[in-house]
Amino acid sequence: NPNLLFVAPAASDANLLFVCSRSGPGQGPTIVPVRRVYFVVNNVTLYRVSDGAEVSAFSLSLSLDAGSWAWGFEASLPATALSLVEPGE
Repeated sequence: NPNLLFVAPAASDANLLFVCSRSGPGQGPTIVPVRRVYFVVNNVTLYRVSDGAEVSAFSLSLSLDAGSWAWGFEASLPATALSLVEPGE
């Protein structure tokens, strides 16, 4: 389960405490230290739903806001990917 769960009130030392439901040796809490800047590097792959074919993309933009019920996305694809995303008959 990749979900992060906050199970305790905020710590007095300002660290974020994430608790993972996995158990076993060496599986302790993950402490995220307070930093001025955090970098997040995402890796996204597009797949066609009908058959799982991978669709190449030059760029992809994801968006979400408080008033939305779902994520939005916009992608730039090469001309060679047109046949993968055109509506079928």
